[in-house]
Amino acid sequence: MDDEQEQLDYGGLGSPEATVKSKTQDAQLEDELYGDLVPGSFPSDAGLQDKVQELTEQTQQQAIRIQDLELDLEERTRE
Repeated sequence: MDDEQEQLDYGGLGSPEATVKSKTQDAQLEDELYGDLVPGSFPSDAGLQDKVQELTEQTQQQAIRIQDLELDLEERTRE
């Protein structure tokens, strides 16, 4: 966005209104980008660790299953 457009959007670059809007938008953007990285920053974070743990366990189980299938396939191709 060019300076002219910013001045129109925020009522002038140096105006208090522009500063408040800019800070508010920055804070909203930071929340959207980084908010979920800070534990407890959102109410939905409460179950997030449980979900991560569940998915990690599922992934580990799937990896073991894949290894078992690969070994089984290897044995069958030898026969």
